Amino acid sequence: MDKKESWGRKILILFFALLLVLALVFILYGMIRASINSNAVIRESSFIASSANIIQGLISEWKLNEEILNGTVGEVKDNVMGRNLTAQSGVSVKEEGIDGRSAEFNIQSGFIYGN
Repeated sequence: MDKKESWGRKILILFFALLLVLALVFILYGMIRASINSNAVIRESSFIASSANIIQGLISEWKLNEEILNGTVGEVKDNVMGRNLTAQSGVSVKEEGIDGRSAEFNIQSGFIYGN
């Protein structure tokens, strides 16, 4: 093997090593970014049931598509049994999802509880 072939192999190995490191950094960055993201959005695709096709035996269905979420008791409506819930600090309405709306939660302070 002459020196040109040896240098060519070294450069090729270095190139693939660099690609591997970049791929690992990209994956790690995505994992870290996902873990520190403070908002979770419940989207329309998260729900199997809708008022048009309620699942047999379904006990409750909260679409989380209310127009206003301000902490009023019973504001998160249950479409099946009327077991309404209340949204508390850190829950707001986002303009996408079922009927053009969805609930957006601040992970550190947002929650919904039963009445």
